[in-house]
Amino acid sequence: MNFAAIDFETANTERDSVCSMGIAVVEGGRIVKTAHWLIKPPKLYFSPYNVTIHGITEDDVRDKPEFNQLWNEIFPYLKGQVIVAHNASFDLSVLRYILDRYNITYPELDYCCSVSISKKTWTELPSYKLNAVAKHIGHEFRHHDALEDAVAAAKIVIEACQLNEIVELKELCEKCSVKIGRIFPGGYQPPTDSKKSKASKSYGVKAKDIKTGKASFDINHPCYGKSFVFTGTLASMSRKAAMQKVVDNGGSCLDMVYKDTDYLVVGKQDPTKLKDGEKSVKLKLAEMYIQRKYHIHVISEEDFLNML
Repeated sequence: MNFAAIDFETANTERDSVCSMGIAVVEGGRIVKTAHWLIKPPKLYFSPYNVTIHGITEDDVRDKPEFNQLWNEIFPYLKGQVIVAHNASFDLSVLRYILDRYNITYPELDYCCSVSISKKTWTELPSYKLNAVAKHIGHEFRHHDALEDAVAAAKIVIEACQLNEIVELKELCEKCSVKIGRIFPGGYQPPTDSKKSKASKSYGVKAKDIKTGKASFDINHPCYGKSFVFTGTLASMSRKAAMQKVVDNGGSCLDMVYKDTDYLVVGKQDPTKLKDGEKSVKLKLAEMYIQRKYHIHVISEEDFLNML
């Protein structure tokens, strides 16, 4: 069982305000190395509320390196590992935000959440907060210290593997129906389970399978040199036909929204496939990147037809 557990502490409500990071590396079911950094956030402002949680102040990090200066030191601990975090959606979003802040390319990493693993392993606990689960397995630690939190998350997963008589983390996730997420250069894929993955294939087409036989293109066509992603159902044509029109006009198609995507074409959204009426993952990704000043255009099917 090999993985790396991580934890971030932030200076304020901004996700890129990293002030501390802890890592615990597990090999063969044992913690074999750890690392901890105090980090100067991009903006040296500490919310009083955050300080009451972790106790780190401006004075503690004023002379510390910023995250971009530490990345080459941090990354070797993560490279090739499945990442574990307690409430992984928070810690992985912090990682993405701070990488974006310094224009650092995302690494290729799978990740999972020890909260989800805990809920499937110890079904009767009144709380699944890190300190509550750690107490249940008999591990004492200083909560909201980034290194100690990372070690606690690692020990929880190790214990869960042992109780489930499993030696591989991904096998544990599969047995517990815990979703695996990933980040990769240019974007990320939120955790999805096998059922959701099958549902996402219902359109029956992948971008890489769309080819064109044309040898030359009209360079003045609006699709030429542009990348397109589709979400939802189109009324005028199948998704495959729409993708074919894009590539036949010198454009390209992608299966997921990335920072450098040019257009997201939004068709009719099926509410039965969206949790509690939320937007699709692709639309939420596009809106997130737009908020971060990336030039993605979200267009309707009508806009797309006008381009064609």
